[in-house]
Amino acid sequence: MARRFRIRGWMDLPQTEDVLASYAVEYPELDRTDDPLRKQQIEDWNLKRGLISHIDLAHRQRPELTRAQAKDWLFENIDEQAEVITRLTKRDQSLVPTDDAPDIETPAQQFGRKGPEVRDQNRPREGEE
Repeated sequence: MARRFRIRGWMDLPQTEDVLASYAVEYPELDRTDDPLRKQQIEDWNLKRGLISHIDLAHRQRPELTRAQAKDWLFENIDEQAEVITRLTKRDQSLVPTDDAPDIETPAQQFGRKGPEVRDQNRPREGEE
């Protein structure tokens, strides 16, 4: 308005786009619980159902960032951890039995196979009482 009517000092005013970019209204998140474990469960539940995104979680950790900056920060973290994630994935895949190596069992499969032996080792056998 001041620019349109050439009011004194209008040259010193910031551009409208700059004012809009710097202005933000932040509403505090209402905590449903003080328990960190319960908060994590709620976030996981919301994330699985698409009610929040990973960008929302990143923005909660770094509220000073805009959503675009939070997205960039999240991508930087993923890129930084890419080598570690790749190695963990390869390690986990090596534990899964395949058609090429059917004799390899995961610890869960080994313990599952031994379940009846362990369960019955202290039971008296028929005729042994």
